[in-house]
Amino acid sequence: MIRIKPIPVGYLAQEANGISIRLMPFQTNAVECSTYYQLVSITVDEEENEIVKHLADGNSPITPEQFTEWGSDNTYIENIVLTNLSLERE
Repeated sequence: MIRIKPIPVGYLAQEANGISIRLMPFQTNAVECSTYYQLVSITVDEEENEIVKHLADGNSPITPEQFTEWGSDNTYIENIVLTNLSLERE
């Protein structure tokens, strides 16, 4: 889970302050891929348990050029998705 600067989400303007990003399955000879993300609200209760509430989700593509530049560090992919969604890390 990546903490992000809070943003309003949805028609009720709930506040998202986290995002989960996963790569969608792709074949070993692939030249592009897609990601799945979930925007969430993370709060902490009085017992210090994190409560995660799903607010929105979607897909964000990784272009062939980006796919070629991707090495072994998934932070690269995370940064692409954050940029595509105009989000910033906390």
